[in-house]
Parts: sequence; structure tokens; C-alpha cells
Amino acid sequence: MNFIAFRLLTVSRISSDFRANILSRSRGIAWSATGSATSEFDVVVVGGGVIGCSTARQLKINNPELKVALLEKEDHLAFHQSGHNSGVLHAGIYYAPGSLKAKLDV
Repeated sequence: MNFIAFRLLTVSRISSDFRANILSRSRGIAWSATGSATSEFDVVVVGGGVIGCSTARQLKINNPELKVALLEKEDHLAFHQSGHNSGVLHAGIYYAPGSLKAKLDV
């Protein structure tokens, strides 16, 4: 299962074996893990952080026929906040209903 990634990044085999390959800066063009570049997509996901990668992955798993593009401005995935934390998404589910923490979700 593959999808298109732009600029310096190619993400291939978007299943349990999820990996990223960095392209050189001089090759900052659209590139496909299947070997063919295209400029038409059904869905474009902006941002290669944990949310962007998860969204692109799930879209492709649920809809293999979709042409999905992942846009990332940096040289590799999770360069900013996603790469500097534990990777856990906090949803506030541990707080007692009605408590101030649950209300403010802090």
C-alpha cells in the first residue's frame, strides 16, 4: 500500500511496517513510492506529524483506491512537536466527569 509524499520525503509500505526515506534537497519534487509521479490526488494531508501520518495511513487502509498525498515541509517526519514528546495523544479521558480538569481538559 503506497501513497504520494511531496518534497523531501517518501513514505512507503504504509501498514505495520511504516518507514520514511529521505530524499536529497536537490530532488525537491513530487515522488511516488510506486515509481510514478502525479499531480492529481483525491486527498491531500498537510503535515507529517503524528496526526498527519495517522490520517494518511488510515485513509489509505480504509480506501485503497484513493490517491493520497502527504505534504511535509521538513526533511523527515515528526520533526517538530511530534518528534519531541512521547507520542501519546491526550484526550482528557482520565478526568472525572464534571471536574474542572475535565471541563478545561488541561
